[in-house]
Amino acid sequence: MSYLVATMKKMKAENLHGVFMHDFRLTKNHANEQIDVTKSADNFDLIEHGELSKSAIMDYIQSKRSSKRAVRKDAVVLDEWIISSDQSFFADKSPEQIRGYFQTAVDWFGQKYGRSNLQYAVIHMDETTPHMHLGIVPINEDGSLSSKKMFDRASLQSVQADLPQYLQEHGYDVQRGVQGQKKAHLTTKEYKAVQAENEVIKHDLATVYVDAAIAYHGKEPRDGRDALLQQLEQESILEIGKWIQKLFKLVQKTIRDLKKREKKLADGLKKLEQREEAVKKKEQAFDKFLADYQEPSAGQQANIYLLNVQNNVVRPARELYEAVKGVDDEKQVGAPKAPELTIKQDLSMSKGRSR
Repeated sequence: MSYLVATMKKMKAENLHGVFMHDFRLTKNHANEQIDVTKSADNFDLIEHGELSKSAIMDYIQSKRSSKRAVRKDAVVLDEWIISSDQSFFADKSPEQIRGYFQTAVDWFGQKYGRSNLQYAVIHMDETTPHMHLGIVPINEDGSLSSKKMFDRASLQSVQADLPQYLQEHGYDVQRGVQGQKKAHLTTKEYKAVQAENEVIKHDLATVYVDAAIAYHGKEPRDGRDALLQQLEQESILEIGKWIQKLFKLVQKTIRDLKKREKKLADGLKKLEQREEAVKKKEQAFDKFLADYQEPSAGQQANIYLLNVQNNVVRPARELYEAVKGVDDEKQVGAPKAPELTIKQDLSMSKGRSR
């Protein structure tokens, strides 16, 4: 008995263009070397999608959501399931039987998650193993857009357990993958199923890394997105995982550096505010000094002068007169003698000058 392959990828709005380019073969330049373009005409759809686009998906979401708020940029708007099996399962199947196998899977998903939520179901016959890309918009019964709610742990387990049982009931000899078992050796069928699953996982991991790297750097790689995706898909799952870890570590380091710069900037702003506050206080003190300052009146000036004379800080005007009197006598012979001045007369003369 063959094994069912059923894996899911979560898509944001920004991922839809690349997904549709690959799923609907909208380009002839494929990064995946396993695609045989001479067989692409054998690909077929089980759900009519027309010219499906990002805007069509977003319009559908707006028409079904109960909330009128804008969809968040990081919201999962599409869950894509890849349904397949091992090559031996398809080896003896006619085209009608292959179509029936995938149509039965579509019917099961439609009954469980809402037929209108199924946006496309395209079967690729031009790769190593036939497989289906099934796009489901995660609109729940309560009108919420939530991939976590639609495909929670119990729901994912149901896909792995109930879908193969449903396929068996409709005549398809598949079973779920080995769960919780440790075997030293795998049968040929089990090995092929694991290999097919690994290829899907590798594709998923590589897609996650490429999309995350483009989002982080803000631009596509030099050789283009598809070239980088092809390069990564040639690596082992472990190596791709290491690439993803490196990217996440780089993002974490960048976040830490930004936080340090933010703290340094905050400290600088705080010091600047403190300096501005100190200058403001000095300005206020100076303004107060100017407001309080008043020039002494003429009477106050006379009292200050008298006090300075008494304390021998300045010489009285009479002594100044005595010092210069001889010079005047030499120039003015016969001039009448100047009268003696008292300190009180000195003061009165000073007051007169100040006026």
